[in-house]
Amino acid sequence: MFRVDVYAAALYLEQPGGSADSIVRSRQRKLVEVRALREVGAGDIGDAWREAFAANCPAPCRLPDDVAAFLAVVRPSRVGEATTYVFGPEGVLVLLDGAPAGSYGAAFAPLLLATFIGPKPPTEGLKRALLRGPS
Repeated sequence: MFRVDVYAAALYLEQPGGSADSIVRSRQRKLVEVRALREVGAGDIGDAWREAFAANCPAPCRLPDDVAAFLAVVRPSRVGEATTYVFGPEGVLVLLDGAPAGSYGAAFAPLLLATFIGPKPPTEGLKRALLRGPS
């Protein structure tokens, strides 16, 4: 199968280590930075997020209300653009090239983080690399 890298991502933790599940559930501050390597249309990005949320929220899980608000502000990516997700006990703050782009509640934050390191990440390679940290 032909695979094209669309973004590069990094995960930063206050307290490194632990399993993906313990990191997702922890109340520590976490940060995921995603840098766009390719231009991608808003429709394609929205579809990818919808699939990721559904895959990481199997029944009887119910998607948090913030999913719709998050998807409503999805925009096309530009090469080099950085999206930063700052996770804390109160929820997640989204920054686009350092400027606030939205904030979402505590019920949404673990699901968003799970789309990167949860049971159904975009790729197992990405999940392993994010959990491994710097080489």
